[in-house]
Amino acid sequence: MPMVQVTMLRGALTPEQKEHLTDRLTHVLLMIEGGTDNTAGRAIAWTMYREVDPGDWAIGGRFDGTYEAPGGRFLFSITVPEASLSPARRPQIIAATNSALLETLGLEPDDEVGRSAWVQIHEIPEGHWGAGGEVFGVEKIYHAWGVEDDGERMTYLKSYLAAKERSLADAGFPGSDISKSSRSPW
Repeated sequence: MPMVQVTMLRGALTPEQKEHLTDRLTHVLLMIEGGTDNTAGRAIAWTMYREVDPGDWAIGGRFDGTYEAPGGRFLFSITVPEASLSPARRPQIIAATNSALLETLGLEPDDEVGRSAWVQIHEIPEGHWGAGGEVFGVEKIYHAWGVEDDGERMTYLKSYLAAKERSLADAGFPGSDISKSSRSPW
C-alpha cells in the first residue's frame, strides 16, 4: 500500500504528466511491494502532489538552479508498512520511481539526468497504520489487497515480524507482542 508524496517546483509537470506519472508509479509500486496491481491495491495506493515556489527550494544554497540536474527538482516520499519491502525490493522502488519520472518527462537516463530527483522510503512501524478507527497491520493490509498468503512476500513479512517480536521479548520490552495488531480479520 504505497502512499507517495511528490514534492516539485510549481508547474514542473502538466496535468497530463501528473496523470501519467501517477498511474505509472501506482502500477510499479504495487507490483514491487505486493506483487499484484488490482482494484483492492489501487484503493489503498495514494499519490499526493505538493508544489513549491522556486524561491522556496534551494539546492546547494542556491535558488537559481545552479546545482539542479537535468530533469528538475523532485522529492518522492514513499511510505509503506514496515516489512513490506525486503532489502532486495528497496532499490527496485528507487529505480522504478526514477524511471517513471524520466519516462513522464520524455528524458533518456544518463549519468546526470534525474540526479536532483530524490526518493526516500519511509517504513511505518507495525501497528501504526489505521483507518476507520481501526489499526491495520501489514498482514491484514496484504490480505485485503489479495497478496498471496503462501508467496515470498508473506513469507518474508511473517519471518521479519516474528524475528522482531522475539528480539523485543528477549530484551524484556513490555507489550512486545506486535502480532496482535495484524491478526484480526478485515
